[in-house]
Amino acid sequence: MYEPYKWEFNEEVAKCFDTHVRQSVFMYDEFHKSIIKMSNFFIEDNTNILDVGTSTGELLMKLPYNETCNYIGIDTEEGMINKAQEKLESKYKLQVGNILDYKITNCSLITMVLVLQFIKNKDKELALQNIYNSLNKGGAFMFVDKIKTPTLDIHDMYNDLYYDFKRENGLTDTEILDKNVSLRGVQKCLTVEENIQLMKNVGFKDMDIFLKINNFVGIIAIK
Repeated sequence: MYEPYKWEFNEEVAKCFDTHVRQSVFMYDEFHKSIIKMSNFFIEDNTNILDVGTSTGELLMKLPYNETCNYIGIDTEEGMINKAQEKLESKYKLQVGNILDYKITNCSLITMVLVLQFIKNKDKELALQNIYNSLNKGGAFMFVDKIKTPTLDIHDMYNDLYYDFKRENGLTDTEILDKNVSLRGVQKCLTVEENIQLMKNVGFKDMDIFLKINNFVGIIAIK
């Protein structure tokens, strides 16, 4: 299933994504629940709600629904959009799109879960700048990402705990190792501090960590 240095969110991954992501990410559902609860404070009438890297649309369909708003999910992978279309009602707009060149305005809320780590380092600031530009004043950006820890001993400990977590959730050692090899050169994780600095670079001033466990973090930023 996994080719070295060639991880892709293709049609095959889309079929099992909802199960696999829970086997691979600490507190995945808790990150979603936090975003869903906080979104109530920001969704405004007659605005756009954008989920970047919507995958199978699971988060988008759980956000509080306001019938005056447009709910939009974009993903670079057609296979993910096809899977999302199977379970989301027509009131949700799903599009193949890349945040690096996707243009939208009048957003009161933008979400992005486990996407930034797969954007090349040279393009991360552009992605975040497009998100900042898309938000209305007072709008919120909430994202979750895998991170690096600058202290080597702690980073190694987190990695060991992460592998234990995957094993405990049914993944075999071969699956864990093969996926790790396939992610080489594809996954570009930053530290929390580097993520915060990028956010500041594009204009965000008010931000905070809303949830963190080991090498996964959720950050909220308000324009």
